[in-house]
Amino acid sequence: QKSSVGSYIGDVAVGDTAWVTFAIVAGNDLGGIKANTARAFEIAKNAGWTTKIINDPTDINNSQPLTQNFKLTQNYPNPFNPSTTIKYQLPTNVKSETANVKLIVFDILGRQVATLVNQKQNPGNYEVQFDANNLPSGVYFYKLTAVNFVETKKMVLLR
Repeated sequence: QKSSVGSYIGDVAVGDTAWVTFAIVAGNDLGGIKANTARAFEIAKNAGWTTKIINDPTDINNSQPLTQNFKLTQNYPNPFNPSTTIKYQLPTNVKSETANVKLIVFDILGRQVATLVNQKQNPGNYEVQFDANNLPSGVYFYKLTAVNFVETKKMVLLR
């Protein structure tokens, strides 16, 4: 996310909603805003409200349903100090009663140093914060285990 004029705001997952508050800087307009909906954008203009309907969806690939595969992304930032974000997704074909998810962190010697997730979860996208305040600098690994999926990635804690 960026906060400067004309910059990228963010993505909203299918089925989710988001409210965005913004101000129009003199000499700029909102002509470039695109949305995947016929719902109105309410725009503050001349001390009143106007409505602009945008009916041309953009940047959507409808040929594939959302979240078809398990996915574990690289943590960000990496290297990090003292915390980092780990994102993963569970596919739509996984039932929550069978999707026991474990996300663990271990050190270079294979010792488990943290359990970030250990619970049943519904299909979807997840984001976990890892706080390494009590750990020394070094290489660490995080492993996602869910149903028959196992993936491990490396991250670096730099103090």
